[in-house]
Amino acid sequence: MFLSSDAFYSWWGAVCIPEISGGEPEKHNPWKFLARTARGCVFLTPIYEEKTDVRFAFDKFKEKNAWDIEHINAVADGRPSDEADIDTNECLIWLQNSLNLPDLDKITYDNNRPIKELIDEVIANKLYLYKNNNTKFVKVYETIVKYFNGLAAPNNIGNLTLLDAATNRSYKNDVFPLKRKKIIERCCSEAYIPLGTKKVFLKAYLESNNLLKWTQDDFDNYVDDIIDKIAIYLGL
Repeated sequence: MFLSSDAFYSWWGAVCIPEISGGEPEKHNPWKFLARTARGCVFLTPIYEEKTDVRFAFDKFKEKNAWDIEHINAVADGRPSDEADIDTNECLIWLQNSLNLPDLDKITYDNNRPIKELIDEVIANKLYLYKNNNTKFVKVYETIVKYFNGLAAPNNIGNLTLLDAATNRSYKNDVFPLKRKKIIERCCSEAYIPLGTKKVFLKAYLESNNLLKWTQDDFDNYVDDIIDKIAIYLGL
């Protein structure tokens, strides 16, 4: 690594954020500021890969009208909320997608009961609607997110990436393996996915046999790679 994490955080908060945003950085938490700043996130996406001719496709980036900063792992406070009693209800779609999760048969809740039984009950009785008492839907969501999320700081830069708004909002609050599947499908359809984002969902930052979770080791290696690329860019 060319630049220590502490030095990088200090540099980013004091120098780069004001330059990009035209304003002052947040004194105590520059990453919180970054999480709200799409332009900042672009500069943390690997701009180029050493020993290759791959570069960040700014032309394709500019073709998109909107970009979102997306959590790689779903977070507990990102639970969908939709009171429309229709087939396209966001909560219902999330539940239906969850039925296709790998490892679903391994996920349990109170007293080792299979989570699939609770999903079926919630769907059958429309318990994802607040008016029907959605506490069981909340239980399903929190249980599944917890199973796939082992990060100590899920709102840090190591759990954030850049996606065009259409792709991001198409899978709402899906957990990592479902997001990964959809991103790979988008890549195969030749849709533009930023290089760093593609590497995240291809699990390219860490040699691992675990393709179902974005782990703390993935998180740490991703942050280290961001720091390395910025250090190279700055000639440090």
